[in-house]
Amino acid sequence: MNCARTERTSLCELGSAAENCPCAPRRASCVTISQVANRKLVGRWRASSLGRTAEYTFAANGTFTGSVEVPGRLIADFMGNWSVAQNVILYEYTRDAVGSIPARTKDCDKLLNATQDVFTIRAADGSQRRYVRVAD
Repeated sequence: MNCARTERTSLCELGSAAENCPCAPRRASCVTISQVANRKLVGRWRASSLGRTAEYTFAANGTFTGSVEVPGRLIADFMGNWSVAQNVILYEYTRDAVGSIPARTKDCDKLLNATQDVFTIRAADGSQRRYVRVAD
């Protein structure tokens, strides 16, 4: 497993084996918790910490867009595919206009909790982030 470091978090270059990501589920599950989490996460979200703002928009069709900014500078402007399995958000980045995240990079975040307006993750680097729903 090759891990690339970006301003966002540790990103795992895993080829097609997302299950090897440090926080990815270890086996498939039929439980509907992931389906509920998928529905709750659809929409636009923002987290700000230490002068860094990350924004994601998760679509019901399994795609996402997002960006990461520091004061005065856009450091990532990306899109890709997402899903939730066993309380882990799995991302596969397909494009980053800034060039910070290579195409086909896979990443995962452990979903600690999710409500209609807030969700909290533990990133691969161990940090926790709280995302708040942004009104459209």
